[in-house]
Amino acid sequence: GVAGLAFSASEPGVVWAATGDGLYRSADGGASWSAAALRGLSVRAVAIHPSDGREVWAAVADSELISSVWRSRDGGNTFERHELGVWTDRMWELAVDVDDASAAYLATDRGLLITRDGGESWEGAAGTLGGKMSRLVLARPGAVRRIPVQALHGPAPAAWAARALRW
Repeated sequence: GVAGLAFSASEPGVVWAATGDGLYRSADGGASWSAAALRGLSVRAVAIHPSDGREVWAAVADSELISSVWRSRDGGNTFERHELGVWTDRMWELAVDVDDASAAYLATDRGLLITRDGGESWEGAAGTLGGKMSRLVLARPGAVRRIPVQALHGPAPAAWAARALRW
């Protein structure tokens, strides 16, 4: 099935789909699809840089030991693999910083992970580690470093609290 979609803001009609069998791409708004990259890998989330449609990121559950994020700078023709340093198969949302293409944010069951160096290294955002993440709400341009997140654990959905992280 489809785990996530990413719509290109700079290339109208281009949509990427994260699936259990790699990335799929549509150039016509989803009317037709073709296998694009990372065939055979379980892609859990996908993101496209807001101003550069050639910049595609994919979160992958490689094995039971390691998870990774793959980054393409050429529209998905080639990808670089970057290990997260932790294993999780629950990666829900991936977002690329509007102002800095080397920064990205990944919401997981381990917390919010951040890279500031193009995926080479990942670290947990303070106060989010320990399985407290649910979904990343993508920030609007100009507010990228203030990302609302929602706590997953609590006595009832009414107890979920949205908060904004700053760094």
